[in-house]
Amino acid sequence: MHDPDKDEVRINADLRRKVTFKHHNLVDEPYPASRITDIVFCRNLLIYFDRTTQKVVLSRLCRYLRPGGYLFLGHSEGSIADLNLPLRAVAPTTFLREEDR
Repeated sequence: MHDPDKDEVRINADLRRKVTFKHHNLVDEPYPASRITDIVFCRNLLIYFDRTTQKVVLSRLCRYLRPGGYLFLGHSEGSIADLNLPLRAVAPTTFLREEDR
């Protein structure tokens, strides 16, 4: 909902109770995720890693993303097609986690 007196938007309380936000250092393992997730937003972050680290980070994120879940990247991330990940592009920066190969 939008508060017209403030320049902010708040998520409905019922929805907020169903969402978990956590900080992660994507280079370190283990990740502090305690369960498989449905959606991961990783926008405009991978551009700061070399190609090898990008593959490591995305491989780890895929382990925590359930098959059928979505990964959102930023427009500046570039292509991930050559990384051999269980992801299928469904839009320019949106990927669907496929079943394990």
